Amino acid sequence: MGSSSSKCPPTEEVTISSGRIIGRRFLHDSDKAVNAFQGIPFANPPIGERRFKKPEPCDTWEGVKECNAFGNRGMQVSSMYEKWKHGPVSEDCLYLNVFAPGWKSSNEKGFAVMVFIHGGAFVSDSTVKYGDTMLSKYLVTKDVIVVTTQYRLGFLGFWSTGDSSCVDNLGLWDQTRALEWVKENIEAFGGDPTNVTIMGQSAGGASVDLLSISPISRDLFHKVIPMAGNGSADWATQENAVERCREWANQKMKIDDGGDSKEFISKLRLEAATKFATSMNVKPNASVKEGIQIGPRIDGLFFPRPLAELRKEAGIKPRMVGCCQYEGLMFMIAVMGKKNRSAFESVIAMMIPESVTDFKKKRDEMLEEFMKEDDLTKSMANLFSDLFLNVSCQQFVLDWLATGHDQIYLYTFDYFNEKSWGPLGYVMPVKGATHCSEIPYILGKGLIWDFDLNEKDIEMLEKVTAAWSNFAKFGNPNGENGENPLGVEWKPATKEFPMRCISINWESTMQEEFHGGRPMRWIEYRKGL
Repeated sequence: MGSSSSKCPPTEEVTISSGRIIGRRFLHDSDKAVNAFQGIPFANPPIGERRFKKPEPCDTWEGVKECNAFGNRGMQVSSMYEKWKHGPVSEDCLYLNVFAPGWKSSNEKGFAVMVFIHGGAFVSDSTVKYGDTMLSKYLVTKDVIVVTTQYRLGFLGFWSTGDSSCVDNLGLWDQTRALEWVKENIEAFGGDPTNVTIMGQSAGGASVDLLSISPISRDLFHKVIPMAGNGSADWATQENAVERCREWANQKMKIDDGGDSKEFISKLRLEAATKFATSMNVKPNASVKEGIQIGPRIDGLFFPRPLAELRKEAGIKPRMVGCCQYEGLMFMIAVMGKKNRSAFESVIAMMIPESVTDFKKKRDEMLEEFMKEDDLTKSMANLFSDLFLNVSCQQFVLDWLATGHDQIYLYTFDYFNEKSWGPLGYVMPVKGATHCSEIPYILGKGLIWDFDLNEKDIEMLEKVTAAWSNFAKFGNPNGENGENPLGVEWKPATKEFPMRCISINWESTMQEEFHGGRPMRWIEYRKGL
């Protein structure tokens, strides 16, 4: 799949661990040209006997490899339009992209590095969807290197037999291999391997938090930005991955494990990769966890102990976390028109099950809080947003503060342009920033829908990318000298003020209570689960 940029002159050759590569120079007619290298293999293709195995470092090659187009997307179910727009899918998908300043860093160690991991419920998406020229123009030009990487998706990325016959969490092992590649090679692009920030959105946000917990991966980077997803979310890990994999094999390939996992895996290696492809499966009337078809598992290897224990061992790293104003709008589309008392009761019952002490009293109190609002549509949007992400973002802050972190930058992203929704704007029940709405202002690329940024959007893009790049460079979104690109000092959440956050908007403001304090209240009410 090609880049959105054409007629770009070639870069100089760069020598990496596998050989020599050449890319293209974006913004080549400006004083801040960006060297773009796309489709760099960071591991051998995970095909044939390599299926269901850890990624291997890439073999060396002779000559100069041209890296000027995105690599294949991971296996997923795609429409003909998606294949035309975003390129082919393949089991051979372990490629990354490097976008590096074409000028010398003022820091003798080199440029800070930002590694972005895409989302897609662990089963879909790719780096091509997040673009190249716009992230180069607005993020890389702020003196950072941006790396975007792919990984095995769905059942090929997270297959499990529950024993050593198959390596669990292969998608996370792929991400780890990409980070090892960055550590080994980023100096060749002018980067500082001692100043690497990992960031991701949705399932990518959950991934970067999980990577920061695992002893396999946690020492490969230095700062963490989970956006709209984190390891504290109940959907970030799966408890029934083995059963779901067996069910998939039975239904899609008519293969039974037969009680012999090694024979089971041998048979599965002979099946076409397309039979493992799946897509997002949102179930608005079920728990969010049930809507994730397959994903990371606490396996005893990548995660040798419970996540709570691993957090305590992970060490202190600067962290920035948050989500959008109405993250739950995608779930509301299926329940539009059902904004009566019973609709609220059913969702609240999922949040506060009968196993909670005084569950009836707590349910009634939360119900009354939502029902007292004049606009029940917005109340329902807030409720679904709490269920999906708001509570887990607040829990993330509490989890890390409990391990000794002295400050965490918490945000709610509230700015949006209605055009970013495209045709979905006609069916969205509430107008506001929702899942993926922050991506255009970090990477410059509409994810829900391609749209042209207006002057106000571009100014927001400049502000937000300045804050994100400041965090990558200095561990502080306000900047080394307190420039405060968002227009106000972004104060961190602390043990004394665990709900403190910034509302990122046209006029950003500091708030003492994340989403009005509702997520913290849910957490208090759900204690003991």
